[in-house]
Amino acid sequence: EEEEEEEGNEGADTKDVDSEQAKILNRRMRNRKHAAATRRRKKESMNAMLEELDQLRKDKMKWATAEERERQIKLRRRTWVDCTHRAFSLQTNYNSNPAAWASCFDPNVVLVQPVTPYRSCDTSRLDPTTSRCELVGIPALMKNAVSLVVALGALANRGLHHERPETAETGGLRLPCDVALSYQLSTGEVGSDVVGYRDDGLMCSFRLMSRNLTRLGLLQEVAKCGTVSVHFNAIDMIDRIEYSFDVMS
Repeated sequence: EEEEEEEGNEGADTKDVDSEQAKILNRRMRNRKHAAATRRRKKESMNAMLEELDQLRKDKMKWATAEERERQIKLRRRTWVDCTHRAFSLQTNYNSNPAAWASCFDPNVVLVQPVTPYRSCDTSRLDPTTSRCELVGIPALMKNAVSLVVALGALANRGLHHERPETAETGGLRLPCDVALSYQLSTGEVGSDVVGYRDDGLMCSFRLMSRNLTRLGLLQEVAKCGTVSVHFNAIDMIDRIEYSFDVMS
């Protein structure tokens, strides 16, 4: 009986040990699962943070790129406006230096304007359906500038024999006659100005005015008002300029 009781106690002790070991193993298993789950959540959280950081970097680059693109657009438009002003200055003051015209006009520039009764035009470049003529090349534009001054001079009987002297007002240039012109463009310098931009150019209103016809005998000055469309090539030189105005006004 004593031996059986000892064997029973030993069996109970063994079951207790097995039970304790099972608890330890289960606890270790739970700890490992918990640790694995914690590592997984930490990794997922880290990956999410890295993805968010990467997206923020991309957004920052996108915003920086957009700002730079906007800055480049504004800079290019400013270049176009300056170039348009130089072009009008060349035409109204008649600069006889081809190099000055080449600084803002493409060599094969095309000028399109309405046919007027007070100036002749090349009929080979005339579009009878629109009553508009084309002038091609810088020399043609220079001749056109001269013809405008001469046509206005004829109103006051101030032809080529009345050269305008070289003065600071003419920029040191001798004009074909002593008629003085000026211009205005609505290119955004004034708050009320309206200027439209395209991907390849601009459109604005213009006004060409005589400044001394009354001193030369006329009752009043004359002016031409309308709109001008200016197209620029890849290096921001004017390769097409198109005028629209009321011919008879």
